[in-house]
Amino acid sequence: MAASPLSYGDGSTYWDKRYLTKASPDEWLLAWSQVADVFEKYCDQPRRQWQILHAGCGNSALTAEMYRAGYEHITSIDNSATVIAQMQAACRDSASLKWCCMDAGEMDFDDGSFDVVIEKGLLDCLGCMDEAKLEVAKVLKEVHRVLRLQGLFFCISFNHNRAAQLAEPWKFSLCESRRISAAGGQNSLYVFRKSSADVLQWPQLFRDLKLHLTKEDYQLVDQPCTLTEGEAETGNVVEVIEACESGDQNPVGLHVGLRGVVKLSALPQPESVLGGSPGPYSEHGSQTAMQQYVTTTM
Repeated sequence: MAASPLSYGDGSTYWDKRYLTKASPDEWLLAWSQVADVFEKYCDQPRRQWQILHAGCGNSALTAEMYRAGYEHITSIDNSATVIAQMQAACRDSASLKWCCMDAGEMDFDDGSFDVVIEKGLLDCLGCMDEAKLEVAKVLKEVHRVLRLQGLFFCISFNHNRAAQLAEPWKFSLCESRRISAAGGQNSLYVFRKSSADVLQWPQLFRDLKLHLTKEDYQLVDQPCTLTEGEAETGNVVEVIEACESGDQNPVGLHVGLRGVVKLSALPQPESVLGGSPGPYSEHGSQTAMQQYVTTTM
């Protein structure tokens, strides 16, 4: 039986292969020239002082074009080591640009490291993964953490409903949204501001986002810890972690003060209007199909 083709939802395995065969810049969504006026409205002079993160950069020309426009301090991350190596080589003469192979859902940066975070199609791609709701939540939690208070989050997407999704519980306030015509139809550009210094905690996020826990494949986010099946059955694991964070008595033997949660599993996703399960699209499918999926389900 032939193996299924790799797809958007297969993470770096898919993207490494794609970038090895399609190394030229790939602008699925809006180019810098189409969004520069909005960006400069919020992030103008002095441009060289802005600390900017481009999350899920791929091989987009956005970072290089922003650098030429005067934004010198841009850190670009992607979970594909292949594309990061390609972009480092392509931009080797731009010394202040940083390129890191890193998962946007588990960043190594300190809290409040950036004035601006940009995502261009990253959330759309995560929307094609099996546990889409969880993967999107992990990235948004990290974006909120690495942004300074009142920092800006620029989101470029096929999805025209992103503003409603990022209001609660994410503590982002909408500054502006626009629909801009692109080659494949209209894209949406959103400008959000981090309006709250509250630290987002997984237990409450799970409730707000209606995610649930399973007893399978337990994995703590911040450091490893094993829960036996018997321990897991002693009660609601979310409540156990909350007790650890507050320093209360620890009912399952975890280290007091440990931040983190066990393996999360998104609730079953509704079937897409395209028919069948809303799983990822293969590289043999069209970009339009992904656009339809993201727009209607995420």
